[in-house]
Amino acid sequence: MIKKITCFLLTIFTVVAGYTQDKKIDSIKLSLQQEKTDTGKIQKLISLGDTYWRQNNDSALIYFQQALSWATKIEYLHGEIKARSSIANFLYFSKLDFATALDFYLQNLQREEQTGDTTFIFFDTRDVGLIYTRIDDFEKELEYAYKLRDLANSEILKNSSQLAIYKVIVDNRLGGVYERLNKLDSAKYFKFRVFNYGVASNDLLRISTGSIGLGDIYRKLNNRDSAYYYYRVSVAAANKGGRSDTYNNGMVKLASMHWEDRRIDSATYYAETAFRQAQNSTNYLPMISAAELLAEIFYEKNQPDSAYNIYAGWWY
Repeated sequence: MIKKITCFLLTIFTVVAGYTQDKKIDSIKLSLQQEKTDTGKIQKLISLGDTYWRQNNDSALIYFQQALSWATKIEYLHGEIKARSSIANFLYFSKLDFATALDFYLQNLQREEQTGDTTFIFFDTRDVGLIYTRIDDFEKELEYAYKLRDLANSEILKNSSQLAIYKVIVDNRLGGVYERLNKLDSAKYFKFRVFNYGVASNDLLRISTGSIGLGDIYRKLNNRDSAYYYYRVSVAAANKGGRSDTYNNGMVKLASMHWEDRRIDSATYYAETAFRQAQNSTNYLPMISAAELLAEIFYEKNQPDSAYNIYAGWWY
């Protein structure tokens, strides 16, 4: 039953959202027709793809691919890297095609060495690590977390304000992979660094990412009260900061904990809220997790039709 519901969801999520395009898309298309330079056209193709992606429309991939093809043809390396990164992000977040996304990220890392663009190198290195997280290859994830740390400590990153953010991103990645490797003391050290940085600088994103990681650690330590506390802190900070991805992820984790503690009504509430909130996101991972948990809850309650009614009600 659970597998059927999940497959049903995945089928829904790949359907084109609709034929009516908003004014922004029309404006970009008109601008694309009027653009005289090749590089300008490539940038507008990427912008068009981004706009379609925000509408959960598969046409995004077509425009990203056109941009990549054109940029490669005219040897516009910056445009090639940006287009390939857009394709990789789309495949990772919206299609859950981790293997193909990984291939695109790795291709980009090879090309980026020619540009010296430290921002591209840093974030694609981070994203390769994220892929290894999703395929449960935590040793490779740790390898790329170390590469990320080495980049942050190297001479290639010279902007001091940007460097502070880069280092907290490294702390977050190290904390996450150490938690997954069950090196919980190290994980706690790095996640508290992220959390404390967020509190000190009033950075809601770092508060939410640091605290959700602490929730995961305390959950593994079977400190349920602390796990609930930090998950709630994460959800509140993410909601206030407009970070729907972290908010939805935190809600799923709260739902899962309530389910483990047999608080079925609370588990249902948090899972349904996460599922509905994630509908407007281009990141399907929290939605899938919430849907799977809901399917499990309704199946145990002997209410298999309830799950289908929720999804059908949203879609129609």
